[in-house]
Amino acid sequence: MPDFLDKIRETLRHCKDTGDLVEVYDDDRDLDHFIVGRVESVTHEAYALLSIGPHGDFDGRQIGRIEDIIRISTGSSYLSALRLLHEARGTMDSQPVDSTGYTPLDLNSALRFAKDKRIVISLIDGDHIPIIGFVNDFGSDYVEIRELRKDGEEDGLITVHLDDIIRVDAGGRTEQARAFLHRVRMGL
Repeated sequence: MPDFLDKIRETLRHCKDTGDLVEVYDDDRDLDHFIVGRVESVTHEAYALLSIGPHGDFDGRQIGRIEDIIRISTGSSYLSALRLLHEARGTMDSQPVDSTGYTPLDLNSALRFAKDKRIVISLIDGDHIPIIGFVNDFGSDYVEIRELRKDGEEDGLITVHLDDIIRVDAGGRTEQARAFLHRVRMGL
């Protein structure tokens, strides 16, 4: 029966052979931190990943020791979404959507613009934590967002007081990636 490190090597080799993405965890103090990539090589002692960033772009090479891996993950919906983003890289629009008729773009006109044009936005709160999705509704002191998860799936409605929002981001890589994955999920 293989031990843990043998199983890790076996999984990495399988991912190398199939081209599947893998999540590698090597920090037991922070299990929310991991590296995603395609396995480039595996030896008895080490591995090398061609790292894929959270927007599907190439993010360098990650080389580590097998013995430092504390967890490995394959086959998740998150990895499938990243694979789609990686394959679609270069197709994201680098030009902003025309905002004629919505200027000056203050918070309210930005929300109206995003709702009317069905643009994915990020609402950034005071702790710089984003809520990403489509504007479903808004009023003089609130906004309701149809939240999109990292894999592009809709995840309910979130209503936020506008005083808690410090910024609205629209058209960036994060928003474009979520919109792309949402379109893929919806079959558009």
